[in-house]
Order: sequence, then structure tokens, then C-alpha cells
Amino acid sequence: MTSYYPNSSIAGANFNSTNTAQQFTLGTKALGSSGTQWMYVYMSGACSAGSAVAVSQTGTAAAASIALAMTPTKTIAFAQTAFSAADYGWVANGGLALTVQMSATTAAVTTALYIGTTSGHMTTTAGSATMLGVQISAGSSATATVWTNEGVVTWPRIGNANLTDS
Repeated sequence: MTSYYPNSSIAGANFNSTNTAQQFTLGTKALGSSGTQWMYVYMSGACSAGSAVAVSQTGTAAAASIALAMTPTKTIAFAQTAFSAADYGWVANGGLALTVQMSATTAAVTTALYIGTTSGHMTTTAGSATMLGVQISAGSSATATVWTNEGVVTWPRIGNANLTDS
């Protein structure tokens, strides 16, 4: 896993670990190495490195399920380190060479991506939560139920969420 460091002036920010005590205001944003963009969150449940997470407007995050990701007020990001339930830490919602968690067999990079039936995982199996702004570096015919891949993330979002003009 790649280690990332802050490029912005947020003293004490560490993108590579989590804490049990809050250190920054939830929703704080920061820029990091490799063109990464980060958001400080409270993780309501455990998730592993590479998990897609849905972040509420209050800065609470959870592994992205189809239903959760389809909520238009959620921001999609990716945990770059494992979180225990009730941890605070940074999740990436943009950048190069980010760890992205995939479900089982995944087709080549030109295939559309979706939130998988397992929370936090993405898949190329067609589903209702179409992921936009994420491209993985390679497909896999792995027989494991989950694997991580390197991805390029640019404004990740659900393309068919119930969005309305405001």
C-alpha cells in the first residue's frame, strides 16, 4: 500500500492511520501527495483498506452499500487504511494510485463499475449503483471473494442516484 502525506497546511494530519479520538473537524478537506484529495471522517462501522465509503454531510462514513450510495447527499470516497468501528481518520475522494477494493472476478479497465452487493466493494457486474469517476488499472480472474486494485479517482459519484437540481 502506498503511503501518502499532506501537501496542505494541516498540522498533524496523517493519512495513513486512524484514531479513536477526534483530531480535526469532521468534513475537513486536505490535499496530499500523488494528486490526492482527502476528507476527515468518523467511521460508523469497520472497513478495510480500499473500501468504497459513503460520507454524509456531517462527516460520518460507512462502507458503501447500494442503498447508501444511492442517497444523493452522500460523498463517495475510498479508505486507504483499515478503520475499526468508531475510528476517526482520512478517506480519499480523488487522486492517482489509490487502493480500490473489488469483488471477485472483475473485467478489464474499460468496463463500467458498480457498488457491489458486499458493502465497500466495487464490481463490474451490472447493478443499480453505477460508479462514475473511478478507473481501475487492471482486471482480474482471481477466485478470491475480494481483492484490491490500484485506481485513478476523479470526483467519484453514483451516476444514477436520485439527484435533483437545487
